[in-house]
Amino acid sequence: MKSLLETGSNTFFVLNSQLQKIALKTTAIDENKVSINRTNKLFGSFGETLVIFHEAGSALGQFIINFQNELLNHFPKAIQNLEAQQFISENNERIGPTSFAPITNLHTTIAALRVIDSYDENSWNNCLMQSYLYAKLTQYQPEMEEIEIIELSKIMLLDNMDLDKVLNTLAPTLSRKILGIEDEATDILHFVKIQCHTSLLSDTVEQSLVAQIQKKPIVELELESISLNTNGSLGIRWKLNEQIMDLRGALSQIGGIAKHGAQVLTTTIGYFPYCSEHCRDEIKQVLQEIISKVESAENCPPKFLLNLTDLQLVQFSRNDLHQNFIKKTLFLDQQHISNMIQQQEFPGKRLSH
Repeated sequence: MKSLLETGSNTFFVLNSQLQKIALKTTAIDENKVSINRTNKLFGSFGETLVIFHEAGSALGQFIINFQNELLNHFPKAIQNLEAQQFISENNERIGPTSFAPITNLHTTIAALRVIDSYDENSWNNCLMQSYLYAKLTQYQPEMEEIEIIELSKIMLLDNMDLDKVLNTLAPTLSRKILGIEDEATDILHFVKIQCHTSLLSDTVEQSLVAQIQKKPIVELELESISLNTNGSLGIRWKLNEQIMDLRGALSQIGGIAKHGAQVLTTTIGYFPYCSEHCRDEIKQVLQEIISKVESAENCPPKFLLNLTDLQLVQFSRNDLHQNFIKKTLFLDQQHISNMIQQQEFPGKRLSH
């Protein structure tokens, strides 16, 4: 049964559980990381992720919106101005470090296959190629004498080494074997440029994921903490869930580069796009007040049920705040998602003049 917690004009939706405290975690704010995160929200974060979107009327969707509204009772609202390529106030004025930008596209990332933060067309394409080659290196079963060079190549990719240097480290014969290139006339770099736009999901991985979802589609998430991160983002951190870990285990054989921690499951509430360390205590105090309201409910911490049949594959144009850049596919639609991903124009072009 759902119980209701009245918080002024807002209502928190909470599922029955044992009375317990919710942790508040904050880390020192790094203004360089805040700046990168702000740019990311203006220009786009691209990737291939498995996501559940939360409708405003769902229990979790309502909880997030209520939390956002509580924050906006204390802090000014930050709004994107794509033309000016910055965040501004609702009155088109400059904003301060405590201004809050709520997520409007509510979602939880169940697994990230590839997540790419890049703000020009060249680096975007390079990131795609790097992640594709990294996946192929991870999937490859090396001979004993090949292990060292394979591991070195993966390290070079993780260090953002130039793709040409990585391919030059690998013998052409080995590169062709890893990539499945049979025709010796095929240019390896050109092959990677074309193939990096294909899905990392193989039929085998797909079938494994579909079977797991159909076996047990309902997942219960229990709120562990509210976290203000070093880059100014604010999110819900969930307790580790065996079903989610099993799904990620199946995905581990893909081997794609992804920034989401393997042992962490979070849902973003919003961002403080100009956050600074000197205002962290002020934000922390407000967050603690909101958490206290949640904790005063009859049952705490909140639990929410997710249906994995609502899982969607979001390809290459995911952006937390840009609805126009989102390309979604229902994961279980026709039981098959390993189709060629259409190469899309780099969205940053649309924002530059």
